[in-house]
Amino acid sequence: MGEKINENLTMKKKLSFSLLLFSIFLSISIISFFPEKFSTYLINYNIDKNQNRFNFKKDEIAVFTIGTGSPLGAQRANSGTAVFLNEKFFLFDVGDGVVQKAENMNLPLNQLDGIFITHYHSDHYIDLPYMINRSWVLGRNQDLNVYGPTGLKEILDSNKSFLKLENKYRVDHHGPELMNTKYALGIPNEFENLDKQIIYNKDGVKITAFNVDHYPVIPAVGYSIEFNNKKIVISGDTKANKVVFEMA
Repeated sequence: MGEKINENLTMKKKLSFSLLLFSIFLSISIISFFPEKFSTYLINYNIDKNQNRFNFKKDEIAVFTIGTGSPLGAQRANSGTAVFLNEKFFLFDVGDGVVQKAENMNLPLNQLDGIFITHYHSDHYIDLPYMINRSWVLGRNQDLNVYGPTGLKEILDSNKSFLKLENKYRVDHHGPELMNTKYALGIPNEFENLDKQIIYNKDGVKITAFNVDHYPVIPAVGYSIEFNNKKIVISGDTKANKVVFEMA
């Protein structure tokens, strides 16, 4: 009786193993014969999966700290803060590791509306090219405005050259219907080094940039975000500064 049971178990294991091998062979065959369709399927799958993960009400505000690490630490992503309000998704700073961390948090990068940079230390903006590219690859089909003090346009002009081949190959590989180059690059919104200025004022959302003390880094700014009688203040890197308290 025991031998009969063992024989049945062995047959079941062999059958399961055979089915597994067949599934692997079938998958490899599909990928080999239809590589473009398969890659397109994967892109569409990731786009669909990334849709509507954060459905906040229009009058709600939500803030997520993506990265809070120092430039010399490897345990946490560098500076990055996500703000959701009035059906908009804004990022403030995109330091090293922010893109990967944001994806791990399931943030809807394809719905990204704007990026705001406080200053040009690597731990605050080194992931900027990757965030622009990654949000596009994940299905962003709207303009991505990037805001920052003097120096931003030069960075984004360099980014255009840096991503030139990547963007070309994406379109060649997946087609212009899926990868619209109109949205492949960020749009620079550079502002001068003034003490305080409104840089975004739309649909009830007002964002003000203000100078902070991060000497010898000049310019360096913080941001005040106002909506629905609520306010968020992101100082960026600064010494004790009365302007930050005033803005808050």
